[in-house]
Parts: sequence; C-alpha cells; structure tokens
Amino acid sequence: MGQISLSQGEWSQALESLKQREKYLDRFDATPSGVQFTYLYMSAAYQGLKNYDESLNCCQRILQSAQITGETWLIGAAYTQIGRVYEAQGILKLALEAYQQSEKYGDHEDLAGKASAKKIVEIQKKLSVFHQ
Repeated sequence: MGQISLSQGEWSQALESLKQREKYLDRFDATPSGVQFTYLYMSAAYQGLKNYDESLNCCQRILQSAQITGETWLIGAAYTQIGRVYEAQGILKLALEAYQQSEKYGDHEDLAGKASAKKIVEIQKKLSVFHQ
C-alpha cells in the first residue's frame, strides 16, 4: 500500500502506511533487506513532504544496517536517496558526494551505477556554472 501511494505522490498516505508496516517488521518481515526497503520508502515519503531531516535519518538507518549485513547494493540505494534529498534542498556539493558514493556501490535501481553517474555529470555542470 505504501509503495503504491509513493508512486502516486501521496506522501502522507504512503508514510502512514509505511509507519504501520514498521511496527510489524519484527514479526512479518524480519529480513534485513525488507527492513531496509521500508526505511528507503519512508525516506522517499519524508522527502516528498519536505521533511528532509527525517528522510536523511531513515537513510542513516539503512546505512548502519546494510554495512553490518554487507548488502552493498542497499548502501548504494541509501546514498542515491541521500543525493536526492540534498539535491531537492539545493545542496549540490553534498548531493554530488552522495551520488559519488552511490556510484561506488550501485543500487537496486541500477546495479551498474549508471543513473548515479548521470546525476554526477548533471550536478558537476550546475556547480561549474555557479563558480563562473
């Protein structure tokens, strides 16, 4: 339900559904990647609501857990989301750093890191315009 709401841009509804799911993770979805995906989706919902601090907090939870489990593609996914959050705020230097980290790991959307590579080029162009 939360993922459908996310895809439709219904951020509040998505977040409410994902928070309900979070309550039951230990009973129904105990796999590390299942937990991490819940936080990835929550991060996207918080970003949609412009609650960037909570969005970044969700990403930090993913990073901590994924580093323990060794699921590097989830580390890449978290850094991709961090890049999106910083980019949405106009903090391009931090967005660039996050996308560069994502490119190292790949992510669930693009295991080769091509999407992050494209974002890196876009942001580098924007930054070079600002420095001229």
